[in-house]
Parts: sequence; structure tokens; C-alpha cells
Amino acid sequence: MIKLYKVSGDSMQPALKNNQYIISEKLSYFFAKPKKNDIIIFKNSDNKNLVKRIKFEETAQYFVASDNRGFSGFIKKELILEKLLFKI
Repeated sequence: MIKLYKVSGDSMQPALKNNQYIISEKLSYFFAKPKKNDIIIFKNSDNKNLVKRIKFEETAQYFVASDNRGFSGFIKKELILEKLLFKI
């Protein structure tokens, strides 16, 4: 399944810019584990979708962070919704 998102905010600059559109997909993670430097869309504790980069994996959790500032922390794989496919 492919989805279109609009980036809100500048926490992922320079990789993603505010108001930029991105295309994501969820099929990849049915066949392979998320890996370092993947840009992902995940559900946070407020049930809001966030776009962040995987920095590393540790004990079945992934440490994700913004490219320059903002949210960072560990999330479980179950919270990962999709992987960035490409930018528009």
C-alpha cells in the first residue's frame, strides 16, 4: 500500500522540507526489518503520525530521531507504519 503525506515542520531538514510531499509504503517491512537510516512514518503516544530517521536498533526497539531537532527516543516495531519511498 502506498500513501501520500505532507511534511509539517522542519525537524527533518535538510532531508525533508516543510510542506514537501512524500510517498511511503508499508510492504517493505513485511519482508525485511527496518534498518539504520531508514526514514519512517510511525504513530507516537498521542496517536499522531511522525516522520523520523532510524538511528539504531537495540533489543527489539528502534531509536528514532529528527535530522536536526525535535522528537527522539525508542519505539517498538509495531508502531512503524511505513517507510519513505520517495520525495516529491
